[in-house]
Amino acid sequence: MPVSKLCCAGEQFRLKAAISNQTTIVSYTFFRESPMLDQRRRILCVDDNEDNSSMLTVLLGLSSYEAVAAGSIEEALRLARSQSFDLFILDKRFPDGTGFALCQEIRRLHPDTPVIFYSGDAYSSDRIEGFSAGAHDYVAKPDIDKLLDSVNLFLAA
Repeated sequence: MPVSKLCCAGEQFRLKAAISNQTTIVSYTFFRESPMLDQRRRILCVDDNEDNSSMLTVLLGLSSYEAVAAGSIEEALRLARSQSFDLFILDKRFPDGTGFALCQEIRRLHPDTPVIFYSGDAYSSDRIEGFSAGAHDYVAKPDIDKLLDSVNLFLAA
């Protein structure tokens, strides 16, 4: 697993992971799952970079979400067609296509489910294309705090 360090101090966890050949330390407060909740909210994280996928699934899991990783557009579409998700997190670039095309297909399959782009490509033209494809937010890597804030905002209901 590419996560190099995970430690807990009370209610706060620190995760040290490699992102784009840099080491980033993320500090975020996670809340324990409420016993009133029967089921955790499900998130499909689509990124062909295994380090990013692992980091996202760990962080989202610690935030009481159930995160499922897909490493390609083909795998993501198979999962999106066969399972139910409450939110999708997409990268922009894949060996088998673009995140924009994937977003359009997800919008067709699940028109009411939020989609967030989490990508290192964050020029205004990328953001515009992401929103045009149907995304609800576009977060630049490696701003994990902003991504988690966006996830929490869309799944707060």
